[in-house]
Amino acid sequence: MGRPIWEILEEIMAEREMSIPDIARACNLADATIRAMIVRKSKSPALEVAAKLSAGLGITLEYLSGDAGGKPFPYYSISHSPSAQRIARLYDRADDRAREIVDFTLKPFDDGTHEEYASELVPDLLRPIPQYDLPAAAGSGEFLDGDSFEVVEVDGKVPLTAHFGVRISGDSMEPDYPDGWIAWARRSSTIEPGQVGIFILNNAGYIKKMGRGELISLNPSIKPIQIREDDDLRVSGIVVGITEDVYK
Repeated sequence: MGRPIWEILEEIMAEREMSIPDIARACNLADATIRAMIVRKSKSPALEVAAKLSAGLGITLEYLSGDAGGKPFPYYSISHSPSAQRIARLYDRADDRAREIVDFTLKPFDDGTHEEYASELVPDLLRPIPQYDLPAAAGSGEFLDGDSFEVVEVDGKVPLTAHFGVRISGDSMEPDYPDGWIAWARRSSTIEPGQVGIFILNNAGYIKKMGRGELISLNPSIKPIQIREDDDLRVSGIVVGITEDVYK
């Protein structure tokens, strides 16, 4: 007789770092159904349950029946790393838009052209992102109004990790961050020294490099802003890229 289903499920959960709710969601089954098979040490599932386990986990019915010769499909092979299995599971749950982005990102690695193609943009892969009207002042520290922005459609030139954009004002971050360009940032309330971020200092917005106790300008003619003990300093995001102001 083949291996019991409870043992197979426990093996899959351990190999893929999945929980009972993970299995249930992947297979469109109730948590209680999976839990009962394991707790009661069931020998075999009902045919309908077996079919959902097979489809959801990418495993042959022969493997689920305990057949030693039955193998998981390569797509979800337990020989794959837990990270690869997790990506596969998330891909199956994703909508068409998310899958399109994943397919585009991984395509260069599939056809061997990733070195020259990975950073190219796909014009029709547009996504909405807020771009602030009031600049994060790279010079005078103009106020960054949290409600004053427009939603623009951006393409592959803007990193997928960006959550918002801010127009740079002033020359204190030149030459790397030119006046009038858009800095794209990932939301974060923390930042490490050496990283460039969007800051709110005493109600004024800045794009600066984080120093140790100071906000640093890349333009050597501009002195660092010293952070005093009574200053109100907040991090709005970490800059992940810049583009010219071409998104209207």
